Amino acid sequence: MNSNTPNLFEYSTKELAQDAVLAYILAWAAPAYRELHYSLHRLGTAMLHALLATKFGESEVPTVTSVCVKTQVDRIDLLVRINDENEDGLVLLVEDKLGTHERPKQIERYVETAKKRFPNREIVPLYVKTGNTSRQRLPSEEECGRFLRRDLLDVLDRFRDTGDTVVDNIRAHLQVWEDATNSYRHAPPSKWNDHAREGFYSELENRMTSEDKWDSWGWDYVSNPAGGFRWFAFGENTIKREPYETTIYLQIELGADVNRLTVRLSEKKGPGIQKPLMYEVLELLEENARHGDGIKVNKAGRFRGGATGAVAEVKFGDRNCYLARKHGGIIDMEATMQRLDRARQFVSKVVHL
Repeated sequence: MNSNTPNLFEYSTKELAQDAVLAYILAWAAPAYRELHYSLHRLGTAMLHALLATKFGESEVPTVTSVCVKTQVDRIDLLVRINDENEDGLVLLVEDKLGTHERPKQIERYVETAKKRFPNREIVPLYVKTGNTSRQRLPSEEECGRFLRRDLLDVLDRFRDTGDTVVDNIRAHLQVWEDATNSYRHAPPSKWNDHAREGFYSELENRMTSEDKWDSWGWDYVSNPAGGFRWFAFGENTIKREPYETTIYLQIELGADVNRLTVRLSEKKGPGIQKPLMYEVLELLEENARHGDGIKVNKAGRFRGGATGAVAEVKFGDRNCYLARKHGGIIDMEATMQRLDRARQFVSKVVHL
């Protein structure tokens, strides 16, 4: 991700750098700085308002009379005290992430710690994430507010007149990241990088979560000696074979050297997936494919068993790929969704055979 001019955040790539710039912007929200630098004060005020709105809603954000920003207090990335002169002021806790994910109960522990330190204050937890991530990896909205890269850009884009190099650098850095993520819309899949693949998966997830039928698991990255790939899982069903229940689902695998749609099995309890069941499911898939709905299946490599395992690769027309293309090789999202839905229905039929 390169911009046309040197950018501070090409060299300062750690989360602590992002913590610092968020703290810097929010500190300008203090009313005392209004006359010192009005443009930065407006930006800081708007950013603080947007963060608090994740908790209170746009029309219910309290009036801010004072702001005090601290970093790395009790391991909390940003701790923002608001309206200190009031006994019932607010404390905003910001957990800030780039590419990593929240650790189990991390925000919950921070809230408990803050309540001990500020027993009379209302605690407002917030999760800020600038890297691409599956919705399934985000904390729940009941646990905390959520503020993503696009949300940050929406605020920063409204204040391009600050003349501040730090602010201009973070805006440019995040925009380059956003553009790279959205490049899947106008570049053929063969030209996609990891950011574009994540953008494609994010759109799939957004489309699928609007309909229960997809039963999407979301997406993530898996490393392997061949270079790794990003997977997207959906279409979960259950195959009952006493004494265990086995999950069957579809998984897209995208990487520099892999692009395929597979049918997989998973077993969370018991001895794991056994080869006889994998062959049984493969035969059912092959039998179903012979009914002429345009879907073909190939055995997905060597069967090894284990906790999870790929059984078959699903093929279509148009170069046998699940990715439908427009003129120039650009992805056709509507047609791609239709193919994935056909694959989902195809696997669902097998479950009941």
